[in-house]
Amino acid sequence: MKNIPKKSKLKGYAKTKALMDISIKYGDENFSFNLFEELQINESLIMRELKNNPSSYGFLTMLHKKLIKKKKDTELEKDKLYASLHINAKKNTEIFGKVPNKEDIAQLVESDKKYQSIRERHNSDVHNCDIIEACVRAFEQRASLLQTISANLRKEV
Repeated sequence: MKNIPKKSKLKGYAKTKALMDISIKYGDENFSFNLFEELQINESLIMRELKNNPSSYGFLTMLHKKLIKKKKDTELEKDKLYASLHINAKKNTEIFGKVPNKEDIAQLVESDKKYQSIRERHNSDVHNCDIIEACVRAFEQRASLLQTISANLRKEV
């Protein structure tokens, strides 16, 4: 009896699950694509694939760098607000009836709605940055595979 390879579950998930649907907002623009489809390599169109890959890779790396900057900006904004709220809470003895300790101040700052909002924005920026970084890495793998396939096709000729 022949060993018939099992169908890859991961490939099936990658092909059919919404996890591969990427949607990133940067500024006023929204970029949406399916990572599974973008990573496909059509061997019969290898020359076109080789020509198009650098543009896609360049776009993703540029978007990644812009998202890193955005992430750092919101982190700085979050830290500034934390410091400002921390100073105000430290001065505010009426709420606590005493000089507040570190835990009291931290709770007061963490419960501030503006601080919670900026923290959520920062978490979203970190998440978007991480997603695009994963896409960049996948395209690096794709480039390596394109080179290998191209070299193998040249050897066959």
